[in-house]
Amino acid sequence: MRIENSELRISFILTGILIITSFLPIIQVVIMFLDGGLLSLFNSKNSNFLYLINGISSVLFIILFVIAKNKSFQVFTAIGFIFFFYPLVTYVDENRVPNENEPYFLSALIWGTFSGVLLIVTSYLKILFKTKSNSLS
Repeated sequence: MRIENSELRISFILTGILIITSFLPIIQVVIMFLDGGLLSLFNSKNSNFLYLINGISSVLFIILFVIAKNKSFQVFTAIGFIFFFYPLVTYVDENRVPNENEPYFLSALIWGTFSGVLLIVTSYLKILFKTKSNSLS
């Protein structure tokens, strides 16, 4: 089975953007502020509830990404997934005490790469299952 680069292009581009911009994390900061602004609409002091909102939204967008047929909807759902999943994993990591010798960009690099790789794996599995279902037909 041969997979064309165009089939995974959206995931690779978003992952590349998250990795490259982690050294000057302006995009990540904007994502965090927008997510925090959206979560402030729920007016909850319980952080577990806010984690749940981000988690459900991440799962919803990744499911929509898998069932998306056209490229524009795939781009929209992939960005939506990153918008909710990246802050979720960053919020979960917020209580970790960083080492004083740790570079400032390390957490943005780790969580941006993790979010992007999850999107790439989802794209690959989508292609794999689509190819297998076509070969069975």
